[in-house]
Amino acid sequence: MANLTFDEAKCLHSINQDKPSVYRNMLQAISKSFKLISPTSLFYGFGANSVMKVTEVSDCFVGTGDLLNPIVMTDNLEHEYNECLKRVELNLPVKFAGLIRKAVEFAEKSAQHFLENED
Repeated sequence: MANLTFDEAKCLHSINQDKPSVYRNMLQAISKSFKLISPTSLFYGFGANSVMKVTEVSDCFVGTGDLLNPIVMTDNLEHEYNECLKRVELNLPVKFAGLIRKAVEFAEKSAQHFLENED
């Protein structure tokens, strides 16, 4: 999740289902395409307080709200995103380094897993 403004008229993130959202459209497209590959997805976000009014801005947080389980059903990605928006407080600064590190870590583990299980 990324946010460059908190102005409701310009914000990419809205739980208002009646308001057009390019971000929501993107999630629908990703979900539709990715479910052909995997029934589950890892759901992480960035640039928000994971506990409203309590925590500092998280560079990378679990979108499900469960630190031990970042996995969601790919068909439910949009629903999980909307639930996440209700739980977190979008905030600045948005720093991508933690998210990029996590993506590299997943890629390295995936490559290692597939290389170890190669016949």
